[in-house]
Amino acid sequence: MMPLPGRLVVASLALACAVAPTVRSADGPLPDGFYRYPAIGAGVIVFASEGDLWKVPAAGGVAMRLTAHEGEERFPRISPDGRLIAFTAQYEGNDDVYVMPLSGGEPARITFHPASDQAIGWTSDGKVLFRSRRDHPHGDYRVYSVSPEGGIPQMVPLEPAAWISYEPGGGRIAFQKMGLEFHNWKRYKGGEAEDIYVGTLQPLAFTEVTRYDGKDAFPMWASDGRIYFVTDRWGRPNLASMKPDGSDVKRLTRFDDYDVRWPALGDGRIVYQHKMDIWAYDLTTGRNEQVPIQLPSDRLQVRERFVDPKPGSWTLSRDGERIALETRGDAFVARTKRKGLIRRITESSLARTKFPTFSPDGKTIATWTEVNGEEQLLLQAADNGAAPRQLGSVGPGWHFAPAWSPDGKKIAWGDEKYHLQVSDAASGAVTPVDQGEWEISRYVWSPDSRYLAYVVVLKNLYNQVKVWDAQARKVYEASDPLYSSFSPAWDPKGKYLYFLSDRFINPRLDRFEARFIVDEATVPCVVALQADGALPFAPRGDTDPAKPDEKKEDADKKDGRKETAEKGEKARKEAAEKAEARVEPIKIDFDGLAERLVQVPVTPANYDDLRAVEGKLHWLKVANRGLAPPGAEDAQDNPGAELQTFDIDKEKATTVTAGVLAYDVSMNGKVLVYQTKDGFTRIEAGAAAAPKDEAAAEAKVDLSGWTVRINPRDEWKQMLHEAWRLDRDFFYDQKMHGVDWEGVWKQYGPLAERISSRDD
Repeated sequence: MMPLPGRLVVASLALACAVAPTVRSADGPLPDGFYRYPAIGAGVIVFASEGDLWKVPAAGGVAMRLTAHEGEERFPRISPDGRLIAFTAQYEGNDDVYVMPLSGGEPARITFHPASDQAIGWTSDGKVLFRSRRDHPHGDYRVYSVSPEGGIPQMVPLEPAAWISYEPGGGRIAFQKMGLEFHNWKRYKGGEAEDIYVGTLQPLAFTEVTRYDGKDAFPMWASDGRIYFVTDRWGRPNLASMKPDGSDVKRLTRFDDYDVRWPALGDGRIVYQHKMDIWAYDLTTGRNEQVPIQLPSDRLQVRERFVDPKPGSWTLSRDGERIALETRGDAFVARTKRKGLIRRITESSLARTKFPTFSPDGKTIATWTEVNGEEQLLLQAADNGAAPRQLGSVGPGWHFAPAWSPDGKKIAWGDEKYHLQVSDAASGAVTPVDQGEWEISRYVWSPDSRYLAYVVVLKNLYNQVKVWDAQARKVYEASDPLYSSFSPAWDPKGKYLYFLSDRFINPRLDRFEARFIVDEATVPCVVALQADGALPFAPRGDTDPAKPDEKKEDADKKDGRKETAEKGEKARKEAAEKAEARVEPIKIDFDGLAERLVQVPVTPANYDDLRAVEGKLHWLKVANRGLAPPGAEDAQDNPGAELQTFDIDKEKATTVTAGVLAYDVSMNGKVLVYQTKDGFTRIEAGAAAAPKDEAAAEAKVDLSGWTVRINPRDEWKQMLHEAWRLDRDFFYDQKMHGVDWEGVWKQYGPLAERISSRDD
């Protein structure tokens, strides 16, 4: 903000001291809050903070809380006679308009539509004005009036209309069509930029009076005949005024640090939000000063508390006996069978931890964790018995899940710069693998830890499966670039590489516009890694033998089972562990690899997340639900997918269960855990059906009693900083359009100390 003249500073301080004496206590003055959506009238200012409405004398002082509901109360507007406040609240769950006495009291609901209604003012005859998207086919705002006693709202015949102001004592209206108050960009000069129109409803005739191609918003028609508004024609949005025809524009405030936001006119002054404070501009004297406010709040929403966790990313240990989960930015470990200790691995609301992944030996969990505000690859002790170890140092950026090689010596990961890289699990040395046209987020190691299969996005926006040879440090194509292929999975025995591919092209016509789409085009495919390898689903001639290799393997399995049964349970486990420990080196003949392909004999559909275990394949089958309902990305609204199992020998697919949000298979291929809205369920990998009745209850991963202690304000600080990092890391212009992005954080970051609610 611009410094005030010396005499004005003295006058302001004297006024503040006169009307708002400091509250003296052992702890000093009350802390500042975040003051939003101010309104002025009847000698008081009503504003929102901590999701509640507060009232303070127009000269400032200690504010008084008017509402205390758990939901949000916002957008207060004081009636012309100073008796009532109209505001938007969520008392019944939806954003509706309520009125209550200015002195406080029980609110009365006056709108009842499912759409969100926002109070924006009053008419001179005492009706409440609000805006809503309830009736517009394209979701634009319209303005309505309704009696403070309730009734049927009447639409002001302007469409669209986002903000409105009536001429005092006259018949004209100033309004703006578009409302971009909640847009998260600045200096917008596109086709939806806010402009102000002036005219009459009878006859219906309006003229655009602002010709600037940027922001001209919040028209406020004052009794002096001028229209006051907010504009960014001088850089930052500032307060200005003009004649009703748009001429004689005068700049009234000269802020160059923070925007003027949410102005409201009353009592000959305009109050508005600047930074996190409320300022007042006097129309007669031109005095512009901050209103000194103290908020006597118990800061309930910032107190440490325990919350019920909602798991984010998760993975299984090698044997499937444990599950690593991430929630609220921290990592936890729990058992997958029978109730056990839920161990907290990280504990910091100020630093987010994501993508916890077990090492093959189960002793370590790799995570991306914020260190000094930037993500670093950390190795956490799975029993939380030692301090985490940072694995090397990576530059600023956003990173995808780490993937351990089965021998525990390497960790693969991708980043937002389209790189795929591998870190040495001992030294932290980073080896570049590849760079695509988009982020590389799906990568999986071969059983012998030599090869890494991954998916890149090509210039034609198709996906292609590639294989990196860690010994030769070379990359090879594993799928035809003319087909979009993804989700690679290695055969446990190292003979095949499976992946999903969009190869069934059957266009479907739209019934309204005769356009077409291609849906349910995906089929699982398999390529033979060795040139002389026999493909499992390849066509056979009438003289070809009936899978002799497989017959021999089946016989060996039967003999092995008989011998193991004779030696007892202990010997069986020992034999299984030894067999698992023996990993034969995999040989890949890369010449012609992508051509040695057959499709798995299943009906094409929308498949995803392919996994391979011995003799079986798993995948998710997702139904195309179109564009309805909106907002279904919420897990509570997401119906999930079908988890299916394909028996390679029988060439038959079965549905294990429906409603699956995610699943994982242990590295040893023995355990499968899937997640639904009801939690996690453990089954045997390769199972054809989910357990039922009592077995289903026993198969549930018991996370009962799991609670997480959080520090809300620390969480909000972390979220603010991560939002700043995401803009830095993903904005299409690395120079940030010339904005000093480090300076932006230095300016806005410290303001988090004043946040007192999630909505703030």
